[in-house]
Amino acid sequence: MPRPNQEFPFVGRVVAIGHCSGVYTYRGGTPTKRKKCDVNSLAMSKIVKHQKSHRTVGLCASLVALTLLCSGVQNAKAVILAWNPNVETNLAGYKLYYGGASGTYTNTTTLGLVTTSTILGLFSSTTYYFALTAYNTQGQESDFSAEIAYTTPLGTNLPPVLSPPSISAIPTQTINKNLTSSAIPFTVSDPDTLLSLVTVQASAANTTLLPTVTLGGSGANRTVTFAPALEASGSTTITITASDGLNTTNRTFNVTVTASNNAPFFRTLAGPLTVNKESTGFVTGLAMYDPDANTGTFTLTVRAGFGSIVLLTNATSGVTSSQITGNGSGTVQVTARLGAINNTLARTNGLAFTGNLNFVGSDSVTVTINDNGNTGSGGAMSATTVVPVTVVGNSLDTWRTQVFSYADLSDPTKQATVWGDNADPDGDGRDNLFEYAVGLDPNKSEVNQQAVVPSIADVSGVKYSALSFVRRVNEPLLQYVPEVSSDKLTWSSGTGFVQQVRVVPLSTGFETVYVQDLTPVSAQAPRFIRLRIIKP
Repeated sequence: MPRPNQEFPFVGRVVAIGHCSGVYTYRGGTPTKRKKCDVNSLAMSKIVKHQKSHRTVGLCASLVALTLLCSGVQNAKAVILAWNPNVETNLAGYKLYYGGASGTYTNTTTLGLVTTSTILGLFSSTTYYFALTAYNTQGQESDFSAEIAYTTPLGTNLPPVLSPPSISAIPTQTINKNLTSSAIPFTVSDPDTLLSLVTVQASAANTTLLPTVTLGGSGANRTVTFAPALEASGSTTITITASDGLNTTNRTFNVTVTASNNAPFFRTLAGPLTVNKESTGFVTGLAMYDPDANTGTFTLTVRAGFGSIVLLTNATSGVTSSQITGNGSGTVQVTARLGAINNTLARTNGLAFTGNLNFVGSDSVTVTINDNGNTGSGGAMSATTVVPVTVVGNSLDTWRTQVFSYADLSDPTKQATVWGDNADPDGDGRDNLFEYAVGLDPNKSEVNQQAVVPSIADVSGVKYSALSFVRRVNEPLLQYVPEVSSDKLTWSSGTGFVQQVRVVPLSTGFETVYVQDLTPVSAQAPRFIRLRIIKP
């Protein structure tokens, strides 16, 4: 039989499998009678097609299996042919040829990208010859595969009867524009055909609205997914088709694509930020997306409770200073295209947070993206994420936040009179650093001898200047230095001049320390003792 425009080969191997008791199984074209069903029997014969010198496209396939179909209809004559799939990327499908004489094919079936085909309605006691070709997306068709001969069993010629496949109902679907649907499940069943041999296809009635309809799954469990065209809206139907080679079943469901504006969302989020007091840290990892961003401008708002925000203004293809208001304050706003905002936030120093004066503790950076209505009905939509921030200070910083209001702490003009180390807001003659060191209240004037008490120690009739004082346990910020003097002008400290007598634990975090001068005191030789607090 002549073949027009044959441009690629079709070579392969053949297998014949007998499935029913009393039928013939072919080995290399010679029939042998078998007494009973043997589904594990396998006979193979390798066949290689001759080559043609003018082939230019390498497209080949192999016809690999021939089996008899055991249907529920007595004497129905049918065969199932199967073959190995081709691997070419431009493969479009296959064509199955068969007839009553070798090389003369009176019947042709055009197939899609399948690897099996069921041939029904064959006459009994008749030899049929089968061959297969492959064709590509340019319409080029391969040479014939090796030919397979099959003789149907003796019996009455009855028309083939197969039950059609069934497809479960799929509810009406509604989706917003520019979005892709989820994988919508449905099931396929067929009482007398293997599900692996049932061909399932899907198509939309309006391909302008729904250009992409995708099937997934296998066997009984299938899914369908669809994606509307960009900015398209409207209604249409999707039809699912299942075919067993003889019967075809259709299942249709309605799809509505709305024109509503889609909300933006954060594609990736930033993790918690920890930063030292009055230092700068960077919020990283934020990225935003909007299905219908198009060319519209978005508004980004970044707020900090106890800090200032700075957005980078020189990132490549990022936001510029003219698009930002409030940069360096507690609330920063940007109006720009979404791509520019994302390009800025993608930089490691794109969004900086600096804690306010004297603030330590927990804060947050709140980031809101608003699409300003952009495209579609429903008005502006936004998304917000909150980034936890921990501002870390030392123990003295924490103490200040406990004893002074943040209104005072955030006012630099009150450093000398209220919250500074040398300030004495209660006017009792002890500055804040000293009161912190010995556990006093800087806002309350205490008795002069509280927390630091001088005395005279009598050791075997010899008198020494002594001192007891409260100190914080294991405070790395401070040094507690007892000093002695004979004239109040020159003071000495250290183990050669003062000795520690004992330490008595107090409440959590404090202890009382007892020390005494190593030089005796007398009326002729007075001695003086004091406690000095040093913050290195």
